[in-house]
Amino acid sequence: MTDQTAAAASERLHALDLVRAAALLLGIVFHAALPFMADYDLWLALDQERSRPVTWLAFTLHTFRMTTFFLLAGYFGRLLLVRRGTRGFVSDRARRILLPLLIFWLPVMILYVLALILAASLGATPVTDEPAPPPEFTLTGFPLTHLWFLYVLVLLYAAALILRTLVAAIDRTETMRKAADRALEVALRVPFALPLLLTVAVAALLLGQPAWAEWWGIPTPDRGFLPNRAALGGFGLAFGLGWLVHRSKLGFMPLSRLWAPYLIAALALTVSCLWLIGPPMFEPQLAGQERLIFAGLYAAAAWCWTLGLVGAALRFIRHESPVIRYLADSSYWLYIVHLPLLVALEALVAHWPVPAELKLLLIVAVASGLMLVSYHYLVRATFIGTLLNGRRYPRKGGTA
Repeated sequence: MTDQTAAAASERLHALDLVRAAALLLGIVFHAALPFMADYDLWLALDQERSRPVTWLAFTLHTFRMTTFFLLAGYFGRLLLVRRGTRGFVSDRARRILLPLLIFWLPVMILYVLALILAASLGATPVTDEPAPPPEFTLTGFPLTHLWFLYVLVLLYAAALILRTLVAAIDRTETMRKAADRALEVALRVPFALPLLLTVAVAALLLGQPAWAEWWGIPTPDRGFLPNRAALGGFGLAFGLGWLVHRSKLGFMPLSRLWAPYLIAALALTVSCLWLIGPPMFEPQLAGQERLIFAGLYAAAAWCWTLGLVGAALRFIRHESPVIRYLADSSYWLYIVHLPLLVALEALVAHWPVPAELKLLLIVAVASGLMLVSYHYLVRATFIGTLLNGRRYPRKGGTA
């Protein structure tokens, strides 16, 4: 590999890593928006100010952020496997995915409970006829909270290794794998071919999910150790696609020519979903043909957003940036610790006579500032940074 080729490959990885980090950071914005959604009274801290635009923003972000994350998790997963081999891959994923889940779950839960107590003391929690039932520490009810994505990643890594072994045993001449690689390269090049194929699969998974609440899209598997079929299938499909794309020499590069039509289509599809569903009820509210159409529109929007954003990153991010690198490194820590802090801030401003949009900006700004400070002084140059980032950065001297 020439120096120029190596530099181009590094820049592509930098662009993709930014999109993966952005998917996590947008999750913080999504959770910060929940108290301000119109007609939604089941979040942990409720606000007296509500906003339709904030509701539409939350819907849009929730459409694609985790699909995007798992797509790139699959891509980088196979990249790691190729670089380090099976033993190194398992060791790395155990340290940087499984171990953080085991270490941080209890502290996050404790902070979570403290934030809920604060919200209750400030009168910012939902008023219900009956108190909410305590969490069930069972196989199907265990509260994984927002750390569920780490658990699902562990499952997908294990499945990928098993399937890889089986395919290698069956396809000894690699005939099947080479044919699949060629088909995928064609699907990546032909406009809307890949989103169309993926839409059919994801829509079928959503329609097959019992009591599917359309507004929430793919049901979040945040409770129990048995993820629902729609989540495991939908996110597993994204992960598997990313894994397969890494086999291609071109990778995601064909998307850099298609980013504009994909993002335009994503916006139009999202608006269509919002128009079709009308005032959100946050529970099943469509039936028959409308439900079928919504599932197709939603799945298509998710994949057009995801592929469009990946293409745009590859098209416009040409050089590594220390600032972007820093934000990408910090995104893992920020996402792990963000939810209790957000709930506390949401409770503090719940009764302020300030527009919901301004409160949302304030919460995101204050929370991000506090979390970045904690990352810089408590994580980046400590053993926690080694755990999450794979290396310990020096306290001074930039990002080297």
